[in-house]
Amino acid sequence: MTNECGSVNELATNGGVRGKSSLLCIQQWGVAAVIETALQLSSPDTEAISTVLHAYGAALKARNVEEVLALYTTDGVIMPPHFPASAGLNSLRASYTRIFSTIELVITFQIEEIVMMSPEWGFARTTAEGTKTILALNESEPHANQELFIMKKENGKWLIARYAFSTMKPLVQNGIQRS
Repeated sequence: MTNECGSVNELATNGGVRGKSSLLCIQQWGVAAVIETALQLSSPDTEAISTVLHAYGAALKARNVEEVLALYTTDGVIMPPHFPASAGLNSLRASYTRIFSTIELVITFQIEEIVMMSPEWGFARTTAEGTKTILALNESEPHANQELFIMKKENGKWLIARYAFSTMKPLVQNGIQRS
């Protein structure tokens, strides 16, 4: 790869190249490398991440703890609102067992964006809308979340490393909507 600063080797061996300062050339190389990396990773990796996210949605709908866990890294973390984070497969198993024993979700994921940060890391911003049924009461209500998935590629496979979400439903207290 070459730009007005010269090649990477020229930059490394000559300090400032072609009248440019080393810092300027390094900044330009960094931007060029990021653009090149993003272009190289976008198609197959974003498709693979999309597949994982849709598999996660299907596992939630099926209320299948083991299918959910298979989509996480071994040190994966879920950060749900109103509960402490659960880190690692044993904690994730306990959290999803609790979730699936109390609610049933029928939702559709909308992937808003997938951004590749490196060959091994990416993130996805999604929304999920549908219905949440509280099993103990057999009552359903609309469900709408915004979500952030931090994805990690391990052994050639994209997995969920971190997952955080929050509701998009308006906050209502004593019949008064709060912002």
